[in-house]
Amino acid sequence: MNGKLKGRKVKRVRSTHSVIEDLSGMIKTVYTEAYRRRESAIKGRSNWTPGDWWNGGVVRGVKRPNIWDRAARFVLQHRLSVLPFVSFAVFEFSKRALPRPTHLVSKPVLESFRQSEQDIKQSRESIVVAFDGQRHALALALDWYDDAKELGIPFTDEEIKRQVLLDTGVQMSALFRYCLAESEGLTDLASDLFTAAVLQFMSAPKAYAGVWGEWIPVRFREEAQQLCRYEREKV
Repeated sequence: MNGKLKGRKVKRVRSTHSVIEDLSGMIKTVYTEAYRRRESAIKGRSNWTPGDWWNGGVVRGVKRPNIWDRAARFVLQHRLSVLPFVSFAVFEFSKRALPRPTHLVSKPVLESFRQSEQDIKQSRESIVVAFDGQRHALALALDWYDDAKELGIPFTDEEIKRQVLLDTGVQMSALFRYCLAESEGLTDLASDLFTAAVLQFMSAPKAYAGVWGEWIPVRFREEAQQLCRYEREKV
């Protein structure tokens, strides 16, 4: 790993359906965990699990829409970051009552979230600091493996790349890991990181493009923006 991305293009084009499916599962997991925490804080315990009503099942002979798929499209349409938005919908929007999954596709919730977004949204300055910090974290991780090889531990270059990218102890974001995986030709890892990377990039596309520059593959930028444009046009 040479510490500088080569900017090579994404080889596999991800379908909108594929991204919606991945994002839907992510939102469902995040919401369920957040809801349980909120309910536990109010009632002392929670074992809440979304049922057929929310999961697109059949209820009383009627097929229900999948709220998590709707939420995934909503997030893409409005270029939202999953964790801040879901956290706001669960913990902040309704202080007096437990939330409902429909809050994830609610315009009033979105408007209220936008009003508080200045406290959440990353500024260009914070992206600069985070970018420099991640490059430093990468360099330290690679130095560790260099030292290990000198001590006789037989790591191959391929193993080192994968170990660093998969090590959650190395402080690197999904977008940073995705770009590194792409630049090193590790398309299987890049594919796994794609959805999370898109969400991070689209939370502040101009700032990321301006600060990260060629580190972000051009094809990835185009795909991310096209996906979000497609979802907004459907509204």
